[in-house]
Amino acid sequence: MIGFVLKRCLQALLTLLGVATVAFALSTLGGDPATLLSSADSTDAEIAAIRTAYGLDRPLIERYTDFMVSAAQGDFGNSLMMNVSATQLVLDRLPATIELAVTAFVLGIGLAFVLGLAIQITQSRLLKGAALTLAFTRQAIPVFWFGLLMMMLFSVHLQWLPTMGRGTLAHLVLPAITLASYELGLYLRLINAGFASEERQEYVRTALAKGQTRTKIVLRHMLPNALLPLITVAGLNLGHLLGGTVVAEVVFSWPGVGRLLIQAVSQRDFPVIMACVVLMAAIFVLMNLIVDLVYALVDPRVRMK
Repeated sequence: MIGFVLKRCLQALLTLLGVATVAFALSTLGGDPATLLSSADSTDAEIAAIRTAYGLDRPLIERYTDFMVSAAQGDFGNSLMMNVSATQLVLDRLPATIELAVTAFVLGIGLAFVLGLAIQITQSRLLKGAALTLAFTRQAIPVFWFGLLMMMLFSVHLQWLPTMGRGTLAHLVLPAITLASYELGLYLRLINAGFASEERQEYVRTALAKGQTRTKIVLRHMLPNALLPLITVAGLNLGHLLGGTVVAEVVFSWPGVGRLLIQAVSQRDFPVIMACVVLMAAIFVLMNLIVDLVYALVDPRVRMK
């Protein structure tokens, strides 16, 4: 088990190293920050002075080394637009992203879990067909379009919920439902596939032959095994959500990391871009690592890989 954990931790560190390297490389190809910080009538000497002040005139390998050392300490420099710590800007927006992501995750997987159990216990083809049809239809609609439809219905026409922003529980409803409903189809399909696989196992037929009820068989015997594939996908999806719910944050003006990243890209604020990208990658890698460890605890066969 210790070897498995060390191997996964090493893979996580290498992944973060690769992401940080790619983020730095892309920032060097995105344009000259000195021209963004200078005015339209700045002279070449003034632009060169800005490059010197920000260390942009140094060799690329030196800048890369300094960036990696600083990134390892959580320091990505100051925002070019706001002249404050890029790391602090991202950390200030992180609670809003966590709030939205965790709420959407709980809603999506909770609803899929309830529907999946109801389908298996009742064995209703009508319920299964209706649930899957609605879930897959929702999944076919892009997040931004569904979010706009929700705003038009519940904010503009019915005036039940606020249109955008963050502050009260009411502000959280529309973006959370928009994200949760998109993930519902995936979770529901995995749960149904897991139960369908377990349905063919001999222990299920044996339990039925012994006279056990359908509810008891589903909850006590089939459920633990049917949830194994869901653990991996759900953990990765949570990492994806925590890494930045960009589209929903932009549509609903939710002040999270994803919206900050979009603003930084439009302004070519490279320190903020790199801080956002590395943080999102770190969260995703961390969730992936946690899922691997949980899966290894649930299924001992994974430890042998």
